[in-house]
Amino acid sequence: MLDTAGLEEYSAMREQYMRTGEGFMLVYSIASRQSFKEIETFRRQILRVKDKEYFPMIVVGHQCERESERQVAKQEGGEMARLAGYRFLEVSSKERINVDQAFYDLVRDIRKYNRQLVPNIPKAFQEQTATESKPTPPLSSYNRLKDFLRRQRGAK
Repeated sequence: MLDTAGLEEYSAMREQYMRTGEGFMLVYSIASRQSFKEIETFRRQILRVKDKEYFPMIVVGHQCERESERQVAKQEGGEMARLAGYRFLEVSSKERINVDQAFYDLVRDIRKYNRQLVPNIPKAFQEQTATESKPTPPLSSYNRLKDFLRRQRGAK
């Protein structure tokens, strides 16, 4: 997890984390219209860095306990998420509202995304994975596939 809110000096580090991240929470404060506007920039940057049209993300309106200071309607956050094809939640770490749920939802979306990659893997990879005798470190299906394809390219 990397929180770089408002810290431009971390922009290079942010792109590195975007390259290696398996899923992202786009978090804005419900009490800050500016933070809400910025998450669309982050979403586009993630997709550009990943070179994808879709990648697992969830839109999160944070500090929902600050209702009297609200600048972003819940419907606005939900609509932005819906139009981009992502889940939406409002959370409060202070009041412990939906925090765990946001992480659970993101992990579910990452797993679903990775499962969609698995049917397209080469048959040789499926056979190798089924016959491996030595234990392998726990890797996501996506990372195992990348490792396999890298080895295949090196063998040619």
